Amino acid sequence: MQQSAAKVMASVFWDAHGIIFIDYLEKGRTINSDYYIALLERLKDEITEKRPHLKKKKVLLHQDNAPCHKSVKTMTKIHELGFELLPHPPYSPDLYPSDYFLFSDLKRMLAGKKFSSNEEVIAETEAYFEAKDKSYY
Repeated sequence: MQQSAAKVMASVFWDAHGIIFIDYLEKGRTINSDYYIALLERLKDEITEKRPHLKKKKVLLHQDNAPCHKSVKTMTKIHELGFELLPHPPYSPDLYPSDYFLFSDLKRMLAGKKFSSNEEVIAETEAYFEAKDKSYY
């Protein structure tokens, strides 16, 4: 019997200028409203640091309809942070830019590779995104 491959969950925040930040979920944890709210607070800080021209502008946020994204707590935090939430209709594959644009090449690049640790997968993912030219986004 062979042990199945472990998975690494990544939340990627990006815009037309590139990756803002990536959060890798610790093994054994799940994303709930509190965890996601902490990510949104970090996003606000990262935008202030990496995209200072957006500091006084309304940030448009596009996310899927996961329960932790749509909870009352999360929606309150999104409003508090000054983000404008773009609507995301259910079952609309043409509105999943991360799945069909950002991750498709990454999935092909990682396909068939064997990693001995989560850290190796993370390092490979980081290197992949760092190698992308700004025009890619």
